[in-house]
Amino acid sequence: MLINFATTLNALDGEPLEMQKSKQGPNVLMTLGAAVVEALLVHTDMDNQLSGTVKFARWKLAQKITEQTDEGNVDVTIDEIKMMKDRVGEVCTAIVVGPAFLILEG
Repeated sequence: MLINFATTLNALDGEPLEMQKSKQGPNVLMTLGAAVVEALLVHTDMDNQLSGTVKFARWKLAQKITEQTDEGNVDVTIDEIKMMKDRVGEVCTAIVVGPAFLILEG
């Protein structure tokens, strides 16, 4: 399934969500790609017992999204969509989960 990870995530009022890219830099628009990559790579207490295989799979998917060159479009599998939804659902707030899931579910 082709998904555009350059899509900006919007709040309930339709305004684009923003995120801080660096501690000293200005806020930037939050894209689906930025939210998913952050969710895939962040470490939480839930991850302490994960195998290296699972962590590597997350890293590979984050790399695939980050390296996209077709104006944000990335061809992902059903299993990859499930991995993204599971992880975004675990570590992100509802304001991010809602619009991210809408895009990931097509």
